[in-house]
Parts: sequence; structure tokens; C-alpha cells
Amino acid sequence: MPDGCILWVGARRWDGYGRLNGQQAHIVAWLRERGPVPDGLELDHLCRNRACVNVQHLEAVTHRVNALRGEGPPAMNARKTKCKNGHAFTPENTRIVSKGVHHGRRCIACEKINRRKRNKGTPSSPQLNRAKTHCPSGHPYSGENLHVETGTGKRRCRICMRSSNKRWRERQKRSKR
Repeated sequence: MPDGCILWVGARRWDGYGRLNGQQAHIVAWLRERGPVPDGLELDHLCRNRACVNVQHLEAVTHRVNALRGEGPPAMNARKTKCKNGHAFTPENTRIVSKGVHHGRRCIACEKINRRKRNKGTPSSPQLNRAKTHCPSGHPYSGENLHVETGTGKRRCRICMRSSNKRWRERQKRSKR
């Protein structure tokens, strides 16, 4: 952290930046000393002190650089070298995700482990489902009572399916009245 911060003693915003005539004080100081901030860049406090107006402590950088130098969640996550389970974030073991809410880095090793866990012991998994001899209602999975779904191989009880379909049709009739 550079020495010689010049702290703004006037009004401050809620986030600690100095305010002067509706502008941020450090930007006003930069404008007076160095002119306009170049297009596409913003000022980064190298001293990490938002109230500092010393232009020697400011650098014009891209938003990405400014954000990654900070202390917010994106910056803290970007500095991590391992996932929460200790696997290294290497190019071979890292998947970059940038869709919607789920963006950032994902550990490929953890994804594989979680996928195996999901596919191994879940009740909907075909190999586990085949071991069951009765449906949750107690009807046997045998002969005419067994329905196997195409594609998934999931076994279903025909008695329960008929009962469910009957209830659904009755609800449909009541809703049309």
C-alpha cells in the first residue's frame, strides 16, 4: 500500500468515496491533474482507500482489472487456486461457466464425483430400481402389473398408474363444471 494518502474530509458516499459537487472526489482530482479518464477505463485506488484523492495512488484500468484487484467475491474467487475439496484449478481441471446466474469456474474432478454419486445410489437409477420387488404402495412388480418406461427403463406399478390417471380425470371433470 503506497504511503501518503490524501484523505477527503468533505462529504462521503455510503460506500466511502468522497463527494464533490455530485461527482466522486478522486475523479475530480484526476481530472484537474491529468485530464479525462480514457474511454473504457475507470480509476482504481492502488492504496485500497476509497477516501484517498492522491492521484499518485490512482491508476486508469479496465473494469475487470479493477474488480479483480478488489476484495469482493469475484476477486476473492479469482484468487483461489483450489476448489473447496482441494483439487487444483488447472486448465485441464477447470470448466468456465458463463450462463445466467451460474458463472465462474467449476472443478471438473468434483463434477465427475458428484455425477457418479447421483447416478449410483439414487432411487430412480435403473440398477437400484430393478432390485425392488414392490412399488411404494406395496403392489408387486410382476407380470401384468409391471410397466417399464421406454428410454429410462424406470419400472412403474400399473395399479398405481391407473389410480393416478383416474384421479386426474376426475379433477379435470370437476374443473370443467
